[in-house]
Amino acid sequence: MKKKLFVQLWTLALLVTFQANAQQNLSSNAIGLGGATSTLNGDDASALLNPAGIKNDSSICVGTIYHRSYLLQELDRKVAFAVAPIQNSNTVSVSYEQQGFELYKRSRLSFSYGRKFGKQIAAGVRFNHHVLRLAEDYGKFRRNEVVAGMQAILTSQFILGVQCTQPIAAIKEDPFSWNGKAEIRIGVGYKFSEVFSIYTDGAQLQGSEILLCSGMKYRAVKLISLRAGIDWKQFNGGFGCTFLIQKFSLGIDAMYHRQLGFSPVASIIFTPFKSN
Repeated sequence: MKKKLFVQLWTLALLVTFQANAQQNLSSNAIGLGGATSTLNGDDASALLNPAGIKNDSSICVGTIYHRSYLLQELDRKVAFAVAPIQNSNTVSVSYEQQGFELYKRSRLSFSYGRKFGKQIAAGVRFNHHVLRLAEDYGKFRRNEVVAGMQAILTSQFILGVQCTQPIAAIKEDPFSWNGKAEIRIGVGYKFSEVFSIYTDGAQLQGSEILLCSGMKYRAVKLISLRAGIDWKQFNGGFGCTFLIQKFSLGIDAMYHRQLGFSPVASIIFTPFKSN
């Protein structure tokens, strides 16, 4: 029984670690864009994506996200976040993510700070505290990491984004040890018009090949926007849409993996009022 449980936990650990690395930038629309996230800003971007992803007219907002990875209940992810501008140029945010079930639970608590330097440059930093719990006294593992990001609006249409993730602590070496790896992500976004934009990211996880992903957004009507994207390495596709209903933003997205299937995402963002 112990050996069987060990094998099950080990298999889940490998699957979840691979899935977390591939989709660690979980957001209300990052999945639908195929993972091209470094140049996104506004709403949940500063809390969950590039910490530099703030806008001059950033608003106080709270939100929640539910993600069923590959339609497996054991890999369900739940996220809650809040974003609050401070004065005109600063934004702080907090988020909490939990994934897993009684045998395997992973959580992440994050705090972010971003600042605008004029209308064209933004920078931010995020602290992530990860906890991994395994049943049957197999242990609890922790790691911390810092995420630093920058966005630059080079022209009225062209934006550049850079994001670096660096682990700063790894505790308890073990076969299950969850040390994490450094990652660098560089992306560009281009706005053809007020209704159509494209995004491309290149990302490299320490010791791995460069990943390339692209996405596009199209605002079909004033209150509805559509998006689609692709991971060019594995040709995994993403797609989704957002509906604006008064003070609520409702998102429905999915990523399709050729071997593992669909990973649907549903999100709700509530913006009670605009900041001054």
